[in-house]
Amino acid sequence: MKQKRTPKIEIYKDEKDEWRWRYKAANHKIVAQGEGYKRKESVYKALASMKFDFPDAEIETIE
Repeated sequence: MKQKRTPKIEIYKDEKDEWRWRYKAANHKIVAQGEGYKRKESVYKALASMKFDFPDAEIETIE
């Protein structure tokens, strides 16, 4: 039985040492991404204000 794919919001650190987010659709393609933040908590605050845009996405932090 195939496992259902779900959309995902990934939070990660980029090459400039800034925290960013990206939204991956169920087919694993990146369809949206955000600006860089100095603090990881700032990314979570930004996402909280947009959560209604991605109601079915799970959030994963990549450290």
